[in-house]
Amino acid sequence: MSEFATEFAVSHQINKATFTAEVTGWLDGMEASMVLASSAKADLDEDNPVLQAENGEELRMLVLQGSDRPDALGFIHRIPDQEGRIWQTEAVWKRLETQEAVLRVRGQCLAADSLPFLPVPNKPFFIKAILQEGWARADGLLDVDERPHALPDNDDGLELAQAIIRGQASNRLPIVYVSVTDEDSPAIDSRNLERLAFALGGVAHVVVEPSRSFSFDLANRLNARTAMAEPLA
Repeated sequence: MSEFATEFAVSHQINKATFTAEVTGWLDGMEASMVLASSAKADLDEDNPVLQAENGEELRMLVLQGSDRPDALGFIHRIPDQEGRIWQTEAVWKRLETQEAVLRVRGQCLAADSLPFLPVPNKPFFIKAILQEGWARADGLLDVDERPHALPDNDDGLELAQAIIRGQASNRLPIVYVSVTDEDSPAIDSRNLERLAFALGGVAHVVVEPSRSFSFDLANRLNARTAMAEPLA
């Protein structure tokens, strides 16, 4: 078994209808999926429905109902491929007591037969859809985004960078910190920075320093060389 997983803060004002719409929209865009065509979408209005297709694909929707609205919503989707593998995606939206909520997403590649190698699942498009819908909420001092976070070249940027280096800037997601080279440009070119942030949206934050002098100022504030480590190749 190989696995992908992430968790980040989202809106606590999600209901069954909006969650189900995101799931069905994701499956409608999946070329190999047949589970919605095999059953009427009206079946999804039932309590904890289970939809199955002839190709072995399965969708299970789960609702944990609170007193006035759901406390948790989730789904498990399983689809086999021609290589004897089963691709399973799970997502759970959970409302917390602090007027916050989290979304947990896990993807697994399971072996239906004995296989020598199982690929690691990619980030499911479901996460991208959630971000595009504006469900994500701030993760500590950083917004959950599919674009790089450019640190401002001022005291506010230095304060944020200090919090990042000290592990105080985010609550759930890790941070990829991109410093600059002696040529005063990011260690990763702009195109690859955009691609990296896009790939890690909902999985990790990508933060970029504005200048080499910023690195020196940050190191002086921290009384350490932490922020001036060797740039990425």
